[in-house]
Amino acid sequence: MHPRQQYHQVTLDMLERPLHHDPFNQYFIDKCEAAYGFAFPASVKEWYLYREATDILEEHSNEDQPLELADIFAASYHRQQYQSWTLPTSAFVPIMVEREFGSLWCLALDGTDDPPVVNWEYPGQWVTYAETFSAFISQQIYDWFRSNGEYRVSCSLDRREFRLQPILKHLGADSSISVRTYPSGVAHVTTEASHTLFWERESTLEIWACAAAVDDLRQAVARLEPQVPITMPRWPIRWTR
Repeated sequence: MHPRQQYHQVTLDMLERPLHHDPFNQYFIDKCEAAYGFAFPASVKEWYLYREATDILEEHSNEDQPLELADIFAASYHRQQYQSWTLPTSAFVPIMVEREFGSLWCLALDGTDDPPVVNWEYPGQWVTYAETFSAFISQQIYDWFRSNGEYRVSCSLDRREFRLQPILKHLGADSSISVRTYPSGVAHVTTEASHTLFWERESTLEIWACAAAVDDLRQAVARLEPQVPITMPRWPIRWTR
């Protein structure tokens, strides 16, 4: 059994496959830290230690090109410029490019262990793309699965009628279910055999699960419903593939 990861467990649960640490990647991380003059944030090191890190991002993207550690190292020689993009501060570290529309994603180092990711957008402005690097990674995977309909079931609910916190409190009352929330607005619910993600959007709450989780959650709700004084919707709720 693989140990739980501090920052990227949501991504690993979505992928449903093991990733492998690569000592050579540790060598390149050390080289990058020496070149940039600071230690990389913990969430960044946790991800790039995986041998498959950039391959997974490239596989689960719209032809975006994630930078290998060697590319990130090379970028350290020109801290104010990356190819045709001008970087406003040396705290921006490029991690992915999309050449057709001229997009660049960078870490925006802010002294935290899980820094935000910014994106250069036409006609020429930097915007916050993800509040944390770990959320950036999980969002890439989630968006790809969602757009490609890969062996998942999901539903969207109106947040005015269906709130995230009551259902998490409800599910968390069952000792067989583990609930973990993240600052990025995602909650990860682990049952005995499967995983479910709850994504809280501006106007909707999206429930995204592997097929096996639907039955697990339905059974959990059936056990708890007589004991918990809140109204729970019946499962499944307009599940769509």
